[in-house]
Amino acid sequence: MRRGLVVAGAVVAVVGLLLVVASVAINGASTSQTIPAGSALTLTPNGVGSIGLSGSWSGGTSDTKVYLVTGTPACPSPTGVVASGSGASGSFSATLQSGTQYSVFACTPDGYQAVSFSYTSSGITYLVVIGIVVLVVGAILAVVGVRAKPKAAPVPETPPATPPA
Repeated sequence: MRRGLVVAGAVVAVVGLLLVVASVAINGASTSQTIPAGSALTLTPNGVGSIGLSGSWSGGTSDTKVYLVTGTPACPSPTGVVASGSGASGSFSATLQSGTQYSVFACTPDGYQAVSFSYTSSGITYLVVIGIVVLVVGAILAVVGVRAKPKAAPVPETPPATPPA
């Protein structure tokens, strides 16, 4: 067993595990933001494949409509609507494609409306993938260290036998 290789592998594996745990904790955290009237919240998810999004809003009026779009945020008829909801408060869920830009905004029949918007995303991020790769590399290093044969101790040289005098 090569102790140094085992220790290095264990340290690398722990770093990989921490990357995965941190990414999952960050990914599951809720983000809140006020969207002023006349503007939109821009979201561009980064991850592997699709990302789930759960959003909720408050602070609107009874005739408020909140949209999640890939197109231009325009009231009263936006294009590229992915999800929407209506009311003074409410929620929606959607599946977003990684790398695509999305906008969240609110409208009333009179124009734009300010709302407080909170969202949580879920999916496999690139940091999770990197963490898994680092974890596997660390585990391989540790296994190789355990299975490695120890260095053979050098055989001390014995002086040539001298004949008895």
